[in-house]
Amino acid sequence: MGWDPAAMRRKLGLQVVGDQAVRIREVREARGPMRQAAPESQLLAHVRQVARQTGWLVYHTHDSRKSEEGFPDLVMAKPGQGKPGRLIFAELKSRTGKCTMEQQRWLALLRLTVPHLEVYEWRPEDWDSIVEVLTGHKGRETYGDPTTA
Repeated sequence: MGWDPAAMRRKLGLQVVGDQAVRIREVREARGPMRQAAPESQLLAHVRQVARQTGWLVYHTHDSRKSEEGFPDLVMAKPGQGKPGRLIFAELKSRTGKCTMEQQRWLALLRLTVPHLEVYEWRPEDWDSIVEVLTGHKGRETYGDPTTA
């Protein structure tokens, strides 16, 4: 009997997400109790968890009071494997949150001046597209529906 990679992943409790093998328990935890009305902090925690599980290097300024106004919440980088790497700037908002003028300025400037840079404004209701951007897979198929608990 030959080596079966799928059987080995099952035995080890792994699931392939993007180009990474992730423990099934971690995938289930990432589903979390996030709802569409989730606060920005909860969305941030979920995005960071999925990004790190799938090989992204993640930066977030925890206390921005002494930083330049409007800079995006997240900067994420992922090396390409045989292709160019990716760099994402993301501003996170609750369902009803609004970008300040300075945040809009940063996002517009990044979109218009840096080729191949990915710039997003994400809300809890964007979960499927967030997961797809980070993993290459549909959110509900891989991480469930975080808008229902």
